[in-house]
Amino acid sequence: MGHFPLTGPDLCAPPEKRVAISSLACTLDGDCSVPSRSRLDIFAAVRLAGAYPEVSAVKIRTRLMLGLLLLCFAAPVQAREDSDEKKIRGYYRLYLRRTPNRAEVRAWMKLIDSAERNMRDVQVSLLGSKEYFNRHKGKVRPFIRGLYDDVLDRRAKSSEVDNWETAYNNAKGDREKLARLFLNAAKKEREARRDD
Repeated sequence: MGHFPLTGPDLCAPPEKRVAISSLACTLDGDCSVPSRSRLDIFAAVRLAGAYPEVSAVKIRTRLMLGLLLLCFAAPVQAREDSDEKKIRGYYRLYLRRTPNRAEVRAWMKLIDSAERNMRDVQVSLLGSKEYFNRHKGKVRPFIRGLYDDVLDRRAKSSEVDNWETAYNNAKGDREKLARLFLNAAKKEREARRDD
């Protein structure tokens, strides 16, 4: 039986996302072991590429490289998904002061993966939610102050609260619409701060 150890980083991933492959060993009897840090397991990739135990050592190496190439395309997708999940969890902790359950994260990830929603929609939905509104006494002015505290990390001036209360009334109490307007205004304010 041939034994082909491969060690070192996954060279096709960017340095910050490299998956350390500490001990990849494939034998002619099909025994493969890899530390799995990506959804696409190397062994599965080799199987997808058509590697079977009865093929020659050269074919196994060739197909193993094909499997590694498949992993190169899967690793960035996994990294993006991990990043999106972290952002979603962060928004829940920041805005709702709680950790989301798995079902909530999965539901958002499904919407994001299908391009039905984006990360801004997650923020809008959480900030406009009844849960967020109730965290701020279920009243408009404390709700607006909460937006300033949580999004801009500063206290709102009385005149700013007055302006946003008018916007809330104009939106006929649509908190999500107000949250989207507020996030857009907050983005401009942050950019203006950076320019100063």
